Amino acid sequence: MKPDENGVYAYDMLVAKKLTMSYNNDNPAKHATPVDYHYEAQNWTKRDPNQLVDCFASYEFNPHSSPIDENAMTDVLVADGPGAPIVVPYMSEVWIRVTNAILMDSMTIHVHGIDKHGMWFMDGVAFVQQCPIQSTNRFEYRFIADNKGTHWYHGHMQTDRGDGIAGGFIVIDENDRTVPTLDDRQRITPSREYFILLQDWATKVGEEAWMQLEDKTMKWMYGYDDFTKCWEPTRTSDGAPYRLISGYFDFWPRVAWGGAFPWGIPYYHQDDMSTISRACEDTACANNSSSDLDTTCRCFYNLEHKLNNIVQITLYNMGLGGAMGTGYAHPFHLHGHHFYVMKVGWPTYNETGFIDQMNQDIDCDGPDVSCNGKKWRKKEWLGGALEGMNVKNPTKRDTITLPVGGYITIRFRATNPGWWFAHCHLELHLMGGTGYAYRVGNHNEIYMPPDNFPKDCGVFKVNKLPELPISTVSSPVVMPAPTQPTVRQILVSSMCVREVPAKRELSN
Repeated sequence: MKPDENGVYAYDMLVAKKLTMSYNNDNPAKHATPVDYHYEAQNWTKRDPNQLVDCFASYEFNPHSSPIDENAMTDVLVADGPGAPIVVPYMSEVWIRVTNAILMDSMTIHVHGIDKHGMWFMDGVAFVQQCPIQSTNRFEYRFIADNKGTHWYHGHMQTDRGDGIAGGFIVIDENDRTVPTLDDRQRITPSREYFILLQDWATKVGEEAWMQLEDKTMKWMYGYDDFTKCWEPTRTSDGAPYRLISGYFDFWPRVAWGGAFPWGIPYYHQDDMSTISRACEDTACANNSSSDLDTTCRCFYNLEHKLNNIVQITLYNMGLGGAMGTGYAHPFHLHGHHFYVMKVGWPTYNETGFIDQMNQDIDCDGPDVSCNGKKWRKKEWLGGALEGMNVKNPTKRDTITLPVGGYITIRFRATNPGWWFAHCHLELHLMGGTGYAYRVGNHNEIYMPPDNFPKDCGVFKVNKLPELPISTVSSPVVMPAPTQPTVRQILVSSMCVREVPAKRELSN
């Protein structure tokens, strides 16, 4: 990419839905033609677009793509899909202009791996950092590419990412294009570089998969009307959300459970959070170990970290869903900061490589009970001084896998003021509440969004019949509230009212 005349790297992103497995470039009317793959014959066919022939008349077709077994709707970045990689220099200004052309669906964009220091409202988490971009609306992201390396951007609302909204985001150091090698830590300058994004597209849209998971219809995921198959070939979700032991070194641990997004942006509701969210301490399920899978217990779980404090967090994946074959390893992603991996507590494995026993550092009784709210078995660890932490050369990252039956301990300095988010990066898990928000700094230490920032999402309530002010040059004129009109009055009004142009004053 090249910068504009102001040195800004601008990118226009138009997002729309498109039917995969279709082709429309070989007939004058541009009718979309379904493309099929036949398992037994192992060939591709394209249905005849001529509307006067049989619906399933087809002929062999040779596409230059991999076989997909069914037609599926997917969100795409128009003209690309996935989106073309965005390549910008380190510390350059980036301007992404997003147009949502998806019919009836909202969306946001998150550039994954860029901390956006101070610009928390440009990070793309719906209802935590911005209002969703409504259908036919536009939203512009502007930030500094503050982290070198290979990253990516993706949709960050509900099933956006799984339905195809994703692309590469590469930040290069123009003064150092070398890359590491396996040869004794030597670095070389490659003659050419490639970016590859691998993504699996399901035969159903993400919303359908989510509803099947939410309504517990997994046995019939092939559809109620298909009597030839039962159960998916691989499970889409099992286990419980991970748990959190969090705090500064002098705090007792506390616990997070399945969360829920607020209904508005918390920054604008510091004094009335109850109007946009459900506080966890107000639920009957708070700290109740039996509430792990109770969806009625969902609440807006959020932490507060003092600016410039060192934060150490331990997350564990134990109890129900924490044994071999009963749960998932969770890819945990932290927005707004990169963290150091201080320790990974693994389970024990048998000679075949399967889990034999969950890690014993945390007081969890086994995979058949809930382990919500557990603590360290060793009391001397409660202040954060764990044995076995890597304090010499820990790796630095923004995402790490939380193993089944184990835990991770991470540490970072909270230097980036704002409202941020942390979550499991498995899409359906995030939608199910495996995540939380965190605020760095007091409200008066957080940078304000622009004055014209769209912030009025959430819940609209009106306590009385609205007054009807009419704007004039001098001051608003308040009209009396209307009485309930009769049907005849409504008809007469709709037929007789017409717009009369206002008189314009002539000037010399």
